[in-house]
Amino acid sequence: MNPKSERTLSKIKRKEDRDMFVNQELICEVPLYIKFVDKKYAYNFLNGELHFGKMQEYRDTALPGVIGPANTSIGDLNEDVHLVSGGENSKIHFYRGGVEEAVSFLKKGEFFNFRAVVHPDASAFCFTAVHRCELINDGNGGYHIRPEFIKKLENQFPPAEKVPFVILDPNFLWNMISLRARKIGIGCARAPICYCSDQNIGIRIQMDIFSNKVSPMNVVPFVKGLAYKDQSEYRFFLEDSSLLNSKNNLIVDSLQGKVTQVSDLSEVEVKQLSGTREISSDELFQNLEHHFWDDYSI
Repeated sequence: MNPKSERTLSKIKRKEDRDMFVNQELICEVPLYIKFVDKKYAYNFLNGELHFGKMQEYRDTALPGVIGPANTSIGDLNEDVHLVSGGENSKIHFYRGGVEEAVSFLKKGEFFNFRAVVHPDASAFCFTAVHRCELINDGNGGYHIRPEFIKKLENQFPPAEKVPFVILDPNFLWNMISLRARKIGIGCARAPICYCSDQNIGIRIQMDIFSNKVSPMNVVPFVKGLAYKDQSEYRFFLEDSSLLNSKNNLIVDSLQGKVTQVSDLSEVEVKQLSGTREISSDELFQNLEHHFWDDYSI
């Protein structure tokens, strides 16, 4: 891999009378990013066709008969869904027109579950973050992906169907996406997924990382259940899919020199890793910084 693929942090700048303005590389603790593309679309991807997955389609995929047989390895019924539940003695606030009208407490034996889609027309461009704990030193100054992790990836993305591309410059992709989105007033954000058994805990973790500069509802797309943790996903998120064409694609500049196609994941090499501290995946995905441009609101 080209040494340029090393991810380094740049400086955080401030703009007058605005929230913190973040213009930085993806962190060096994740030195390798891979996008798996359907073989028949590999040429299109290399020429700048980015396919986004709609959040609604991920939810539908998890239900039998909506798109086809239920698929919960890709589909997630709670994708971008805010979950709220309560039992006896839970306090419930009732609002009308944004004004609180009443407060009530659940009685013994009463409970409730509430689900709300946060961004009804949202889409995401997703790829895999191969973090440091999944790399092994080859003894010659280079690092390769652990065979165990390769096996997990190939189970999710069968080599007979998918082509892996190493993303050498993820910031180039983000620039192309975010500039087009902001030009027409569509909110966008990029962040790693936090995998957590309890969504409320995941939201609190993300809010701490965000320094509470964004609404908890806008953190929801970046929190998923532990069942999906092997995906190690990083996400470029659009709150509105109107930027995309009828096939859910966004056409950007050529990706020549920004990504490279590989035939065998075991041959992918990372060089010049900065730092030596071992980091577990749990620690990493609970402490990654989030990467926004211009402001923290979606």
